[in-house]
This record gives sequence, structure tokens and C-alpha cells, in this order.
Amino acid sequence: MQPSDCRVSRRFGTEGTLGLLMFYCLNVFSDDLYYLENEDVIAICKQEGKELNIFDIVFMKAIDIQAVLAKLASSETEKIVFHFTPDYIGIEAESTPYPGGLFVRTCGNSSFPTHMKHPATSIP
Repeated sequence: MQPSDCRVSRRFGTEGTLGLLMFYCLNVFSDDLYYLENEDVIAICKQEGKELNIFDIVFMKAIDIQAVLAKLASSETEKIVFHFTPDYIGIEAESTPYPGGLFVRTCGNSSFPTHMKHPATSIP
């Protein structure tokens, strides 16, 4: 697998947004960055009460998402919220409306797929 193939989601993600990712890391999530050495993963997440919010997962090779989540979640975690469209095997996801706007123009009978969320760290 090439590094460029390691996106947080193959269903819906962004490319060419490293500058935005760095902005978020330095200015928004500077206290919420975690490096998992054994998995070689950088996770941007925040535990809020019983909810673990995952804003991004940065990796260069295929990951075991269950191992990553086991290390990020606390004993208090009851719900994990992905702020992107997860497409990991074994992860059952549901979507909720998001107040931010993403406007998509479609052609003909095409429609934007349901249950898609633009990655939080790539929104200008």
C-alpha cells in the first residue's frame, strides 16, 4: 500500500489538505494529539464525559482500528463519535445531522450519498 492510499476513509475523504491538518493540530487540537507507537498512528481525539470524539487518524500503513480504539477509549467511554466517514471493518456507524454546511451540486439523477461526513480537520 502506498502512503497516498492511507486515507482516514476510502468512502469519503480529502486530499491535499495537509496545511489545514497542520493548522488544526497547532491551533485547535494541540492538547488532543496522541501518538500510538506500536500502531504508528497519530490520533486527534478528545474524551468528553462518556463520549470519545475522534477528529482524525493519521497513518502511513494499514491499521488495526480495534487496537487503536482500545488504546484511545477510557473505561468511561460508552460512545465513539467519528468526525469523518469511517469505513473500517467491524465498525458499525450511524449518522446524525451536522449543523455545518457542505453544498454539493449533482447532475441528472445523481445524488450525494447519505451517511457522509466531511473530515473535521479538512474544513477551511
